[in-house]
Amino acid sequence: RSIYDERATVDKIYEVSRVDASYPTFQGTFTPTIVGSTSAGTASYAIQNGLYQISGKVLTYTLRVQWSGHTGTGNLLIGGFPNNADSKLSTASFRIENVARTAGTEFTGYIVGASKQFNLEQVTAAGVISPIAISAAGDITITGQYFLL
Repeated sequence: RSIYDERATVDKIYEVSRVDASYPTFQGTFTPTIVGSTSAGTASYAIQNGLYQISGKVLTYTLRVQWSGHTGTGNLLIGGFPNNADSKLSTASFRIENVARTAGTEFTGYIVGASKQFNLEQVTAAGVISPIAISAAGDITITGQYFLL
């Protein structure tokens, strides 16, 4: 693109934009799963949808998983992400139904560093964070992003 600038000592200033091939953009799908932290177990799924886009070293995703009946034990994790995260630094927005939490808490969570799992937790108004036990049924939609390993 050529820009004329009367203040410049040259007649034209050239802006050059380029795409850095070392940071490609890629889109795809994945299959999220509900996993117990002690025993992974299996679930009966009604919905298992995941979409993601990688731009440079950032993966942005949206997932929805709806299940009924689960044999896992321990804390609730969401697995099946397409790439490992580099750390616990991530952002997420939630819509969660039929997953039990302690009264007076809100949902929070993060992608577990160096893994492909999302750790769903609960946090009190005072900032105390604790895990959420795996539910026999639930419906979770999450949109977020994280840095790649």
